[in-house]
Amino acid sequence: RPLVDEAVLAGRLRVSMALRSCIYLVPRAQAAIALRVADALWRKRTEPELLRAGTSWREVEDVGRAALSALRAQGARATDALRRTLPAGAARSLGEQGTAVGLTSPLAPALRDLELRGLIERTLVGGRLDSESYLWRAADKSVFDERGAPTTSAAALTALVQLAVRWLGPITEAE
Repeated sequence: RPLVDEAVLAGRLRVSMALRSCIYLVPRAQAAIALRVADALWRKRTEPELLRAGTSWREVEDVGRAALSALRAQGARATDALRRTLPAGAARSLGEQGTAVGLTSPLAPALRDLELRGLIERTLVGGRLDSESYLWRAADKSVFDERGAPTTSAAALTALVQLAVRWLGPITEAE
């Protein structure tokens, strides 16, 4: 396990959103695929949730800009520590309306948006993978800037299927 922890800290492996908005450990070379697939699914589901929570993409993007600025200036932070460094009111409470949808503030969707666009990434608390907590850090270089990164969700899905076939061996079209 120490080798895996070290690979995450060195950036060869990434803790990343992927299918079903779950968190996976993926090789950096496939991180853009995982993020593009997750992004297509997450945005479709999140749009109505934001409206029901009483917020908008505009507010999420504003909070995201403030969060990215703070991470660039101050380094990696846990979500709560990041919230405390944002300007007053930047990550306002969405109250009961937001809680009913599962969004207590626009910060969580802002962080997901930044992550899915390759601007920030998760890293390990205490350098250990066996934790349910993560630190957010500004990405040194977006995985989408790397050679061969998919530019659309359709290209990412195609690449994901190709990886699955390569990993799983012969499969039928239906599988």
